[in-house]
Amino acid sequence: MHAFFVLFIFVSYFFILLFNIFNFFVSSFYYFFNYIQYIYIYFIIYCFAGVEIFAY
Repeated sequence: MHAFFVLFIFVSYFFILLFNIFNFFVSSFYYFFNYIQYIYIYFIIYCFAGVEIFAY
């Protein structure tokens, strides 16, 4: 279960990278996707922190 969440974080960062590539081509939506990206990063961090707390 712990390894699954670690893998989920790596996959999430891959999607964030895709968001950055998409931002490069669609500059008009840059701020909108950047806002979603930061929410997504904090969501992952809080989920991972919760899993670490429950794992031990």
